[in-house]
Amino acid sequence: YGCGTACRPTGAPWLTVDHKGATLYRENGSIERAMLWETPPWHKGMEDPPSAVKPCFLRLNQRLALDFNNRIQNTLIFFCEGEFKYQVGWRLKRELRYTEESEGVIRSGPDRGKHVVRQPGRHLQATEAVGEAARKRFSVSGKVHGVMDIVDSNRTLAHYLHTTETMRVHPAVTPAELNKAVSTMYPNPPDGASLAHERIMAENLMEMRKRVAKPEMSLACSRRVLPAISSKTYQQVLEMCKDCGQLLCVSVFGAWVTESTRMEKAAEEVNATLWQMYENVKSNPKDKPAPVTGLIGKDGGSKLPYRLVRYDPTKDKMLRNQHGLSRVPMFFFYMDARLLAVQPLWNGYGKTRRDFCMELAKQKANGARGLYIGSVSYTHLTLPTKRIV
Repeated sequence: YGCGTACRPTGAPWLTVDHKGATLYRENGSIERAMLWETPPWHKGMEDPPSAVKPCFLRLNQRLALDFNNRIQNTLIFFCEGEFKYQVGWRLKRELRYTEESEGVIRSGPDRGKHVVRQPGRHLQATEAVGEAARKRFSVSGKVHGVMDIVDSNRTLAHYLHTTETMRVHPAVTPAELNKAVSTMYPNPPDGASLAHERIMAENLMEMRKRVAKPEMSLACSRRVLPAISSKTYQQVLEMCKDCGQLLCVSVFGAWVTESTRMEKAAEEVNATLWQMYENVKSNPKDKPAPVTGLIGKDGGSKLPYRLVRYDPTKDKMLRNQHGLSRVPMFFFYMDARLLAVQPLWNGYGKTRRDFCMELAKQKANGARGLYIGSVSYTHLTLPTKRIV
């Protein structure tokens, strides 16, 4: 129902109407009568309850008056060369709503609850009008060589499209329907060759050319525990990897971090794959290798492109003092006995075996290009891991 306020010529409220009732005010602003739409229980049975709604006629100004009767029957009168009356009790109603012509309501999917209405859009009507006007203005005249042949062939094709059953497809054309329609326009050659088969072969050939070779380390091997490295043999191992042309990856793990444990298992799988592919050595996750010594005769793996070792931050403080190491996991990459990069993760934000393989290949390519870094501090790296204590 309608709600609002009628004011005196001075601007003071005269009558206010809301969802509970109506209130009539005097000129000084005090309440003259408080009326309720529903009579309260303590006023029922009275002959003239104080909360009953009583009609009143309010002359708002010289041209405007309000005839208030009840919650619904209220009339606004406008005096101008006669009387013009307007009903203001009811809430304004919207006519010709789209819900009246709805074919149903969508019951599932992202558009659930919306109405299905099929009405011609105004932009489509405007487009059709412009196209119809253009067709009326278009005409072929003159004796231009070949023009009439083009017109005749277009008419034949249009007749074919409108009359052939296979060309009548859904407005939202699918690839299958499009291929079916095109095949009727271009039949198979007399020699028996199939255009569809040739097209499939061509698509397969293009797909094969787009394929990217899989990473080298794609064998499904066991795990091989990373050998430990300490500050005593750190420089010797760097020189050994430099002589063999290997990329050295020093992995700093911590058993108190769940993320570090998962990445350690992935690194052990990659290490086993490397030894299987390049050294033809099978691995056992229960065997614990000896710490690296920096001597290729004892450590082995001269054919490896990458050498993976492990550093224990709880037993050795060299990396903590030299590079400000304060979190795990962390990975130090060396090439030609020089520091390449320090990464908390692999391949940007990866933690899987495939990400580790891609990170190793990328760092070795950076080493070949000479992209080294100096001795810097990495204490600003913030990871969701625990600090080393």
